[in-house]
Amino acid sequence: MRKILFVCTGNLARSPLAEYAFQKAMVDRGVTAILAHSAGTMAYDGSPAASKAVQEGARRGLDLSHHRATFLTRPMVEEAEMVLVMERHQYLHTLALAPGSAEKTFMLGGFIPGRKHDEIDDPYGGDEEDFQRALDDIIEAVEILADKVVENLI
Repeated sequence: MRKILFVCTGNLARSPLAEYAFQKAMVDRGVTAILAHSAGTMAYDGSPAASKAVQEGARRGLDLSHHRATFLTRPMVEEAEMVLVMERHQYLHTLALAPGSAEKTFMLGGFIPGRKHDEIDDPYGGDEEDFQRALDDIIEAVEILADKVVENLI
């Protein structure tokens, strides 16, 4: 089974939202042979998703209520076919953790056409609007990513 890994800092908001949005996008396209998962560069294993991420996700049909944070490890990066990070420091952390991963590690925001920067801002600690903006960006990027993944499956 193919594996896609989404990475943020705490694995409490952006990366789980991306994981669940990507899974939904793939199911919507009739693809079930790809496993999406997420992790954080500074995650505390077992922590639940941020409540605002759970709430905003639920409004968009994403159920993060059972999500638990996972600390990013080298084997996770090595096993993934593609690694998508939210910020530059996560990109650098991933490459330091698994030096051979440069060709498969990408900035998720880079999939959004016309965007001035390729980072997805961290909404953690922010208000509801911050989470809405982050999820808008994540969904836009994930939909484009899902189309590209499906094109490569055929």
